Amino acid sequence: MRSVRLALILLALSLLAPWQSAKAADVICYNCPPEWADWASMLKAIKADLKYDIPHDNKNSGQALAQILAEKANPIGDIGYFGVGFGIKAKAQDALEPYKPVNWDQVPPGLKDPDGYWTTIHSGTLGLFVNKDALGGKPPALGQGLFARHRDVALFCYAHNTPPTPVTGKRAKLA
Repeated sequence: MRSVRLALILLALSLLAPWQSAKAADVICYNCPPEWADWASMLKAIKADLKYDIPHDNKNSGQALAQILAEKANPIGDIGYFGVGFGIKAKAQDALEPYKPVNWDQVPPGLKDPDGYWTTIHSGTLGLFVNKDALGGKPPALGQGLFARHRDVALFCYAHNTPPTPVTGKRAKLA
């Protein structure tokens, strides 16, 4: 009798309790760590203004690209945030879909894929630390061939958990 009473109480409570199904994220962004590029504030603003839930994701660019390629046949993610070199690789492997947002025409041609497969959302200044001893004294100016002559001692790396990037090096060569 006691177990019947307990079952009835549990049944009554279950009918009175509001049912909540598990809520999935509205948008999946690969490589959106809260401490990088102020994703924490951006995702909070998107939630407040647009009511989209986008969870933080602590991948780096290489990990984001690897996941996008692994899911190529059955994509899960909506957005990938990574260096332009990774966007070029993902496009070359047919792992992206083109998208041209509002004001697409205002993005300079060098900062986007012409077909909309990738675009930049920010840029920055590259600072260089130079070991003059390793270069044999005062280094030449960037425009005077520093990288061509010292290819083996010039290395560029972000402070984040990513390896040196050739795109950063290329852009530094052009500076």
